[in-house]
Amino acid sequence: PFEAAVILQSFMILMMATSLPLAALLLRNGRLALRLRLRNARMRENLLMLSMAEEIGRIGRWRYDPRTGFQDWSRQMYLVHGIDPSRRKSGESKDLLAMCGEELQAQLASHAKDRARYSFEYRMAPLHGEQRILKMYASNEFDAEGDLVSVFGVVMDVTEHHQRQEALDRERSRAMRLAAEAQYLAHTDPLTGLANRRRTITQLEKCIRRSQQGHRPLGVISFDIDHFKRVNDAHGHQVGDDVLVRIAEIARTQARASDLVGRMGGEEFIWLLPSASAHETSNAAERLRKAIERESGQGGLPPVTASVGYAMWHDDDRAGSLLARVDAALYSAKQAGRNTVQKAA
Repeated sequence: PFEAAVILQSFMILMMATSLPLAALLLRNGRLALRLRLRNARMRENLLMLSMAEEIGRIGRWRYDPRTGFQDWSRQMYLVHGIDPSRRKSGESKDLLAMCGEELQAQLASHAKDRARYSFEYRMAPLHGEQRILKMYASNEFDAEGDLVSVFGVVMDVTEHHQRQEALDRERSRAMRLAAEAQYLAHTDPLTGLANRRRTITQLEKCIRRSQQGHRPLGVISFDIDHFKRVNDAHGHQVGDDVLVRIAEIARTQARASDLVGRMGGEEFIWLLPSASAHETSNAAERLRKAIERESGQGGLPPVTASVGYAMWHDDDRAGSLLARVDAALYSAKQAGRNTVQKAA
């Protein structure tokens, strides 16, 4: 009995020694199974969220094997390309790349050796619908020998983005054009197309600053149509406006590319001649007087003459003092009988 009791106790101890690890293993397996179930549940949730995100964002997933030509497209990949998703069951996966157009094939060929992630845009025309612009983000996979074995990509339809950007660019261009036109109108005499008084004075101030900095001469010519009131009284204001436009055209043809001719108001005009010497300014004033006398009557307009005064910039001159001196020279030309040229003191 004693030996039997010892054997029985030894057997019970052995059973307990073997059952504990088994119990621990079963417990561990239970915990592992629980974790797997939780992970599977999270994976299903992630896949569901991914599918929802792809559907909302219209993002297609794509895998391509260049060795066999096999392609694996997600449902959204078909929809983005305007292809019926039921073709996934028709065994046409090898023909899908050709259906997307030559531009996509050319882009993939140009990136076949890229090791880093890359992206590109391509255009495709669905069987039914307008041309779409798609953007692909792709990554290549290579084997140990460096051969391309797979291409993974996601595709987004960016057509509407391009349309919005193009519309924005058009509106920006239109706004810039309107701003340029507004600036032009703000600095241009609407009748003659010459610089208006504001722009003329602004340009004169710039010319004076440049002359001060570069110690260069500056000539200013002022001219006024003689007896212009008689033209308006005898022929009407419309003919008077036509005469002003004609005088502006004559003055514009006499000026150099670097010069500026402006209308100060009424029948009075200013001609700025940067870097012109006194001799050059005097000759320009005389040429202008003769051209107005000779050409103003062309086209059936009443012929007119102009009194011309000119002045050279002095070191102590500002825009106001220089204009005052050239106006005095113009007044002297009027006093001398008109249709003459006078130099300022």
